[in-house]
Amino acid sequence: MAIQNRVTQDRRKISRVPARLACRFSLNGENHDATLLDLSFNGAFLSSKFLPPNGSSICLNLQTPSMKKSLDLDATVLRGSSVNSDHGTLSRFAIRFHSSSLDLMKLVQQLIS
Repeated sequence: MAIQNRVTQDRRKISRVPARLACRFSLNGENHDATLLDLSFNGAFLSSKFLPPNGSSICLNLQTPSMKKSLDLDATVLRGSSVNSDHGTLSRFAIRFHSSSLDLMKLVQQLIS
C-alpha cells in the first residue's frame, strides 16, 4: 500500500494553514500585490501577477483586520511557476521566512481557529 502512505505523508516539518489573505511584497524596492494562499511558521505560498526569481530575497507585508499593525517578514523565494486562471496568467511561489515572530505565530493560530 505505498500509494496510501504517500497520500498521508506530510514532508514538511510544520504543515501550512489555508489563508487567502491579500498581501504585498517588495523586491528591489518595487512593490507587488499578491494573495497569500497558505501560511506556516516557516513560510508561505503566494499567488501574484509577478514571479520573483528563485533565491531572491523579498519583504512580505501582511495587514489583516485582526492585527493592530502590519506584519513585515523577510523571506527567500524557494521555487515558483506560472499557471493559467480565469484572471489570466498568475504566478505561484513558495517562500521561506528568515525568522519567525510572535505576531506571525498569533496569525497562524488565528487562522487555525
